[in-house]
Amino acid sequence: MLRLKGSVKAKISDFTMPAGFAWPPGPVNTNDQLHLMDAASEATILAYFADARHGGNNAKAVQEDGLAAGEINIAPLGGRTLGSYGIKWLAETTASGNTMLPGATNFLSRVLGGLQFVGGFSTDTLGEGCNELGGCPTNYPMSPEQAFYNVMEVFFDGTSVGGAYGTKDSFGTLPLNYLQIYSVDVLYANANSAETNIVDGFGNTVHMTAQSELAGVSAQIFQIAEAVLYSQPAGNSLQVIWPSAAASYQLQFNGDLTKPDDWKTNANTSAPTLTNGFYRVPINPASAARFYRLVLP
Repeated sequence: MLRLKGSVKAKISDFTMPAGFAWPPGPVNTNDQLHLMDAASEATILAYFADARHGGNNAKAVQEDGLAAGEINIAPLGGRTLGSYGIKWLAETTASGNTMLPGATNFLSRVLGGLQFVGGFSTDTLGEGCNELGGCPTNYPMSPEQAFYNVMEVFFDGTSVGGAYGTKDSFGTLPLNYLQIYSVDVLYANANSAETNIVDGFGNTVHMTAQSELAGVSAQIFQIAEAVLYSQPAGNSLQVIWPSAAASYQLQFNGDLTKPDDWKTNANTSAPTLTNGFYRVPINPASAARFYRLVLP
């Protein structure tokens, strides 16, 4: 997994982006143009990491640090970073694996995307949650719960669940697989059970706790996540599950990874159970060791 964080600030206007990574595909961010060397440096590292010639054509993961509500004002790229949109774009572009970007001559592996907060929404409430153009004054009233909601508007913008937040791109197809928050916010959610007023993306006032927000976001991330298998207890047995968004995928198993031609379709995958947004197939934990994967038929 590759973690990206901007640090270079030199202004070099003729720094060359790696093939296939030159921006646009979307509108050019003027702030990014002022820090082209930084963005190009990160893109160059990312291009090397995602290249199937480095580490094989295996799924990889990449995240961008610095997620906050203010990023929505400088989309599509964040200040001196690739930003959330760059990560979402790469995840969507490589979702099928073995992808060649326009203008490039090499293939990229599948890249799963994730984003990380700048800091704790419960300890740096305005730093995380301010979404006002020009910033927020230090006495600006905002609860941690509101701050978290504001950041989630950015996180889900361009995804299929963006409509629940009234985002600019409410019904896109961009995928993300995980969100990284700080432990201090988990502790805050555990210690604060009282509901707080939150103004949602439609201007409505709703009542929520930080814990209910986290639970809701967790379910929504599963909805937009790519085809990834998970294992889960099911009574005295086990089951493998995958998101409903991967309806076209098929479950296969192999008892010996040294035999790449021995992947077989699980007999249960003809009718997996769809419950709460997940396909579920039971497996017998007492049987011989098996490896599972999802493939497009």
